[in-house]
Amino acid sequence: MYRRIIKKAVEKQEGLYRQAQAGDLSRVAYRPYTHEHWGCQDAASQDRTRLACYLLFGGAEDLLLAERLFEEELKDRQNNSFQGVGPCLEMLTALLARRNADGRYDELFRQAKNANFDCACGYDPNQQAPESLDQLALADCIGLAVLLDQPEETRQLTQIWKAGVRKWDDDSCRNLLRWNNYLGDRSDHERLLQQKLRNARRAGSQMSRLSASHDLMRFYVEEYQFVKAAEQLDQMCQDGLEEFRQGNLFRFVLEDCMDIILGGGKDAERLWQWSKPWILEQQTRLHGNLYKKAVQAAQKLGDPEAQPLEQGYLAWRQKTRLE
Repeated sequence: MYRRIIKKAVEKQEGLYRQAQAGDLSRVAYRPYTHEHWGCQDAASQDRTRLACYLLFGGAEDLLLAERLFEEELKDRQNNSFQGVGPCLEMLTALLARRNADGRYDELFRQAKNANFDCACGYDPNQQAPESLDQLALADCIGLAVLLDQPEETRQLTQIWKAGVRKWDDDSCRNLLRWNNYLGDRSDHERLLQQKLRNARRAGSQMSRLSASHDLMRFYVEEYQFVKAAEQLDQMCQDGLEEFRQGNLFRFVLEDCMDIILGGGKDAERLWQWSKPWILEQQTRLHGNLYKKAVQAAQKLGDPEAQPLEQGYLAWRQKTRLE
């Protein structure tokens, strides 16, 4: 049943294929733009990925079009601020590699290998790839539906997958969290994050337990459940959080703590008194959002440190030219 659903999602790309086959590549040709936060991106990336998927799995083995798409994808790999290999390049490589006995595509593969640092490390033109949808497991089909940006098929496939889960291990929890995030459905998040924490407490290291605790704390902050978030922070302190105060996790926890304080409530003053010494101790190592929120928290609570913290933050901004 689930393969019929993913087949439908792939077949929806036929119109894009017909347009490109007729010579109109306007939707799939490289179109760079600069994003405020993500740098150089490609406006055609999503449609090019959809078309690559259709060529690979939709029964339209158009090698001339695949080669043209490969050339356009190369431009993105060479210029994208996030570099990466990416599923589009992998699918086009799999398609062309099937017909490369004479080495006709070797030069394209060489250019892809040298496109960026990630490709140099991780791109493999000889990597095995499925040749049909029948070879895909259910979880792979869900990933493909997400890649195609087909929420209805993703939702249907996710419900089928969820009904078959017998053990909620970390991989199962992580998969459903990712797919639900795509669908904008957070109804299962608390249960899944609590399960991940239980798993970590049973078999994980101290750091994995703290990381799982932080994921749950972060969820509570995002949902404005500040009392629960504060309780989770208290538990993390009992589990030895301060032993890792030189690491990034501790600073991320501090930022979430600032969010709780700024959200108000009965724990604000207590949490500020806990976090203030660490904020001052690590002032030269704070990242921008944490620094800014620490200033706001100190101001909110009328702490005398608010003014020197703000001066430090303004000097940091001038020095780094960030924010």
